[in-house]
Amino acid sequence: LEDIYGRSHALSSMQDHSLIVLYFFNTKSTSSQDGLLILNRLIGKYGNTDLLVWGITNSPKSEVSDFVVSHNAGFPVMLDNAGVSEAYQAQLILPTVVILGPKLKVLDFYQGGGATTEKMLVSLAERELQRDVPLVAEAISQEVQAKNPANTKAKTIYGYAALKAGKSDKAKEVFSQLSKKQGSEGVLGDEGMVAVLAQEGKTEQALNLATEVEAKAPARAFVHKVKGDILYSQNRPEQALAEYQKASDKPEGEIFQKTEAHNKLGRLYASVGNYNQARVEFDQTVAIDPYNVVAMANKGV
Repeated sequence: LEDIYGRSHALSSMQDHSLIVLYFFNTKSTSSQDGLLILNRLIGKYGNTDLLVWGITNSPKSEVSDFVVSHNAGFPVMLDNAGVSEAYQAQLILPTVVILGPKLKVLDFYQGGGATTEKMLVSLAERELQRDVPLVAEAISQEVQAKNPANTKAKTIYGYAALKAGKSDKAKEVFSQLSKKQGSEGVLGDEGMVAVLAQEGKTEQALNLATEVEAKAPARAFVHKVKGDILYSQNRPEQALAEYQKASDKPEGEIFQKTEAHNKLGRLYASVGNYNQARVEFDQTVAIDPYNVVAMANKGV
């Protein structure tokens, strides 16, 4: 497709790009543009990020030109004169947002504004966390929380992004607030506090809290992964293996949490010479998280 300046953009040439957002929208609909303008602010703030956003629309060229100028768009906006919107089922419901990963694999597909835009942005924040870009993950999460302070998943992603960026005080603040709540919110807060305690080296407190979380939410995976890390660091590989296995088998957990469990399980299998099973675990890691270069490297080894 061509943008309003006549520059051609071919998706086939972007095979090696790791994260692309195709955003189908209408220039006359504010709900259609909402998520796109948030992404535009992020691009302006983090100019060095390789997050690639392409706006695609069937709106008239004059309206598109006005949109690009009035919003100082930092991404190409393309005029769809080749049926691309139809190919992506982006005609009746706008916005339609497609998130592509390495080799142009479709990772996520969203249609509609409002709550769906929130889900799309939280998913994108999680992808940035997977790509080890915690500052952008934090920023996206903050944008979502600014619009909806009650979005628990956005808070959770923000906490883990802060922890990954070395801001344990911020992470502790987020997770301690969540842990005071009832139900699933409290469980997510407790899970985060387990991760914080483990990172601070407070292993016994982390293990005790992990056991409490396991009793409250037996289907959740993450605390088993943290317990596995602690047990492995204490030179208790068999017990660590059992915890990693539980973490990979449990049905509930965020993407980055499940992949960490599979990768650690693969490392343990490799350490005892079970290379076939190790490769299976590394393959499962990359199948869930195509950005996990650590698992790819482990498989190569």
